[in-house]
Amino acid sequence: MSLDPAAATRHRIPLIVGAAVLVAVLAAVALRWDAEGGSTKPPTDVEARAYFDWIVAAAQARDWDRLCNLNGANFNCRVQLDTAGRDAVPTERPTIVDSHFQGKQSPDEIPGRILVVEGTDGRGKRYHSEVAIFRYDGQLKAINAVYWGGFEVFNRERNEQRLRDADERNKELQKKQGK
Repeated sequence: MSLDPAAATRHRIPLIVGAAVLVAVLAAVALRWDAEGGSTKPPTDVEARAYFDWIVAAAQARDWDRLCNLNGANFNCRVQLDTAGRDAVPTERPTIVDSHFQGKQSPDEIPGRILVVEGTDGRGKRYHSEVAIFRYDGQLKAINAVYWGGFEVFNRERNEQRLRDADERNKELQKKQGK
């Protein structure tokens, strides 16, 4: 059974039109996604907490590959593991004491959500850490997935304040020493 050429063309036209409409819709969605900051849109508090749950589960399972794949920079995660200690993984879930948005610290950085966590590590030592959750290429990633290490996320304003405070303490010390 064969169709004549005119009939075959009539059947292809709706497919071609449908494909063109689909391409146009997908392009519009992509443009809207990009316009709304799609791949770099900061995660919500709920998204960040849910992602942090994955981090905690990987750490408590001692699945270092999974833990470091949740981190934005695998190498940095491995260095932090060596620094904080794999044996120091907390047995208890940390407490999230704060969650806040952090904007770009420089033009090429990505904004994210900072979770401030506290607890006691596997060696009995208290920790206070900052874990950043951000979106990169549409995927959530973390900074400081080794949450028991006491690491902070860079914050320009805080660092500049620390430098000013240190300068002030040095001036006071020099004044006391008569310099």
